[in-house]
Amino acid sequence: MLRARAHSTLLTVALATGVVGAAAQEAPPKPRPTAPDTRAGRPTVALEGGYTHLYGSAETGLSQSDAAGWGLLPGLQLAYPFTRHFAVELRGARGSYASTDACPSCKTTSLVVAPGLVYHLVDGVPLDPWFSFGVGYRKTDIKNDFATTSYTGFDFLRYTIGMDYYPARHIGFGPFFGLAFGKYTSSSRAGADPGSGRALTLVGLRVVISPFAL
Repeated sequence: MLRARAHSTLLTVALATGVVGAAAQEAPPKPRPTAPDTRAGRPTVALEGGYTHLYGSAETGLSQSDAAGWGLLPGLQLAYPFTRHFAVELRGARGSYASTDACPSCKTTSLVVAPGLVYHLVDGVPLDPWFSFGVGYRKTDIKNDFATTSYTGFDFLRYTIGMDYYPARHIGFGPFFGLAFGKYTSSSRAGADPGSGRALTLVGLRVVISPFAL
């Protein structure tokens, strides 16, 4: 009698355990809710500025670094995010460069307009690492005691990497570093050879404003 009851109890426990285990296996895990997109459709404006240096050729026989020393490059970025991670951008900047020992009378200025694409690593947190790449159109004027020569051409590859910190929803700030590679294709000086290529480096800070953020 006792043995029969023991077998019955063990059978009941085994069946109950099997039913619970089967129910646990069949119950699907609850999906993790997707975090709200806080960036898409909210245009931003960034005021940028930093130190810049020119490398490479303005024309054959004339290095940009011979005519232009370190410069200041204030600029403006307009960006429209179409997802939480990607945005299209348009940058504009105008740089002024110091003279050099090789050309004490030289005054060099540079103007660039540059479209591109921005990738944001995260969304919805105060720290925002980002990376952008694109192209650009550049005009550089080199003025000395005798004349002003203008050079125009394209930045065929432009990289910028930075990190913004947002203490509030509508405003952020942070450092950035940029590289641009290109070539002048024309010159105001008759007979000038555009040279083999040029480059630019930029280290700076920026302030980002989101006036249309919800």
